[in-house]
Amino acid sequence: MNPPIPFRLAAIDIDGTLLGPDSQMSAENAEAIAALRDRGVRIILASGRRHENMVRFHDRLGLDAPLVSCQGALVKDEKSGRIIRQHPVPAALASEIVHDGLARGMTIIYYQMNGIYISQRNRFTELY
Repeated sequence: MNPPIPFRLAAIDIDGTLLGPDSQMSAENAEAIAALRDRGVRIILASGRRHENMVRFHDRLGLDAPLVSCQGALVKDEKSGRIIRQHPVPAALASEIVHDGLARGMTIIYYQMNGIYISQRNRFTELY
């Protein structure tokens, strides 16, 4: 018999935690999450990734909890599509950040509800 677990929720990151260096989820990690669920622990995936890039892991693990995505700026129920929390950067501030970053020669990447904006494609943005 397993001893009781002192918590009821586990928020798990994807990259470098759930997934290995090969960007794959090991059978051992999937089994560990199933074991936690079997013991009454609710599992939430939390990542800097976009919501859409997390859904396949959520589905593979058979989770029913909301997804925390976009660096924590979006909490969305995958089943219903309902947005529980959303914290976008105000438009004026986002514009200022983009202009400042471009002026400094930085590559700009930001999320929008309809996709990701990337100021220039390069080997790093292709990985992203």
